[in-house]
Amino acid sequence: MNRIILRVLAIFSCVLFVCIIGKYVSPNGGSVSLYAEEYKFNIPFNQLIDKVEKFKVENPEYNVPIKWLHDEFDEYKHYYFVYLFFAEKNEVAIFWINSDDETSSTIGLIKICKIIYVKDTIKLQDGGWLNVNEDLSKFENKQVKIEFEEKILNRLDLKYKDEGNEMSLFGIQLP
Repeated sequence: MNRIILRVLAIFSCVLFVCIIGKYVSPNGGSVSLYAEEYKFNIPFNQLIDKVEKFKVENPEYNVPIKWLHDEFDEYKHYYFVYLFFAEKNEVAIFWINSDDETSSTIGLIKICKIIYVKDTIKLQDGGWLNVNEDLSKFENKQVKIEFEEKILNRLDLKYKDEGNEMSLFGIQLP
C-alpha cells in the first residue's frame, strides 16, 4: 500500500514539475492561460486573423524587433498566437485568437514582457513573461488592458465584448 502511495506522489510531483517549468519557459505559457483577458468578436476565426495581420502590416511599429518571436498557429490547440511590440514602453505582448464557433472568435491577452538592449542586441528582460490578471498589480493590469484595447482592439474597427477571464466569478475577479 505504501508503495502505491509513493508511486502516485512521485508521478504527481513529476507532472507538477513539468507544468511549472512549461509555464516559465514558454512565452505562451505552455498552454492557454486561464488568466487571459478575453474579448469576444462576432467574426469567424480566419477573418479575425486577417484583420489582425492587416493591422500589423498597416502599423509596422507594432511588429516585434526580436526575430525569433513571430506569430504562429498551434494546430494541436487550434490557437493563433500573435506578438505585438509597444515601443514607448519597451514591452512585448502576446495574445491568442481562438474560434468559438463558425461565426465568432475570441482574443485572449495573455502576457507581457519588457525588452532590454544589451550591446546592440535586443533581449527579453530577465524574469520573463508576466501573466495578465495574475502577475501584475491591479493598476498595472488595468493599464495594460486599456492600452491593448485603445491601441489595438479599437483600431480593428470591429465590435467586441470584454469577457473578463476564466478566473472570474459573476463578474468578480478571483485572486
